[in-house]
Amino acid sequence: MVKLLFMFLFVLVTGWSHGADIVLISDIDDTLKRTHVLGNFSGGLSFDNDFTGLNTLYKTLIYRKNISVVGLTSRDEGEQKRTGAYYVTGAPSFLNYWGRKFLKKNKFPEGGFYHKPDWGDSTYSFKVETIEKILKDCDEEEVEVVLIGDNGEKDPAAFETISQQFQNSKLKITTYIHLVYAYSGLYKETGVKPKAGQKMYLTAVDLALDFYLKEWIYANDLMMVYYDVMDKLNSSDSDEVKKVIPSWMKCHEFFDDFKMPRTLNHTMKIQMDIYYHKLRDICHKRSLELD
Repeated sequence: MVKLLFMFLFVLVTGWSHGADIVLISDIDDTLKRTHVLGNFSGGLSFDNDFTGLNTLYKTLIYRKNISVVGLTSRDEGEQKRTGAYYVTGAPSFLNYWGRKFLKKNKFPEGGFYHKPDWGDSTYSFKVETIEKILKDCDEEEVEVVLIGDNGEKDPAAFETISQQFQNSKLKITTYIHLVYAYSGLYKETGVKPKAGQKMYLTAVDLALDFYLKEWIYANDLMMVYYDVMDKLNSSDSDEVKKVIPSWMKCHEFFDDFKMPRTLNHTMKIQMDIYYHKLRDICHKRSLELD
């Protein structure tokens, strides 16, 4: 009952702006899926290891914005189909079954699926070239492009290149990097520091909050993701907590430059204070654990 009341209050105080269409281009491993790429790909062959809340958020983003960008197709499926979601993974061709199965089982929105042809191919080059092809179909349109990846390997560099190449087009590109690895310190598994201008996130709540502030989703959409994530973080079962923050994930650096948005209404600020306090405690404890 309390949850429904909060969501109702948020809807009352929230405006909505129907802006440009959105193209969502996302990595999979360590972005949507708890793969642990720097830990010998230990979750690579699993299907039920999604990060809680991201499937709901992705579907909401796509459906709320009513994608209708002409020319965007699911080319890898061999059919012409309008879609706002694209999955570009550095996993090679012989692993693409697991990526497709993961997306379908966890009910991520349908979309184009692109995988690296061979194991030895450059992941950086593959991602840059693939995303270029996708965006060239709409670079004359006023489109919001959302790039979502992680800091395990090549996403920060590849996404920076894409942003630079399309900086003079009508596309408005926003990059989000999942901070799944520490990028400094004495840890065995060290990731890459996000590039300037790239926004870091830890859970689906961080993304949903920014999407809400950009008026891409409603307040009740944000709170739906919020409650899914908080149910896991507040669980006494450590396996449930790991569905949001895996045991190998070092996340304390997220808070180094973190600032709570000032534009939140009072009710929402209370909820977000609770969330970030809980998250900060977890990340601090993880930072003290050596690999």
